[in-house]
Amino acid sequence: MKLFETYEFNDDQDLTPKELNLHYLDPTIGHFHRELEISNPLVEAIDNGNCVAFFYDGKPRTVEVHAVGENLFRGYQIEGESSRPLPCWALFSIDKIEGLMPTNIASQAPRDGYRKGDKQIPDIIKEV
Repeated sequence: MKLFETYEFNDDQDLTPKELNLHYLDPTIGHFHRELEISNPLVEAIDNGNCVAFFYDGKPRTVEVHAVGENLFRGYQIEGESSRPLPCWALFSIDKIEGLMPTNIASQAPRDGYRKGDKQIPDIIKEV
């Protein structure tokens, strides 16, 4: 996930924009920006091969992350509570997740039945 910081730069500063890893945003008025990398625990779970734990609709869940988008992620729930029998596939709204934490539980992703390019996640950032 990428964010940008914006700076207004003037000649009175000790360091140059290049030394601060800044790039021109609008050189006519001295505005610069710097790209920031923000960690995403869901993406890190795929990279590290571990499950994540969180609360969703007030229920504890442990999930193997398979695909992450801007607002949704597909996972295979292996532990916790659900309205369906476990284990099961689920599509989660990232905005509804509470207390997201990495675990030391090894993910078995990709599970049988997972298809790359999940059509329900239009903006996939990362997938197994």
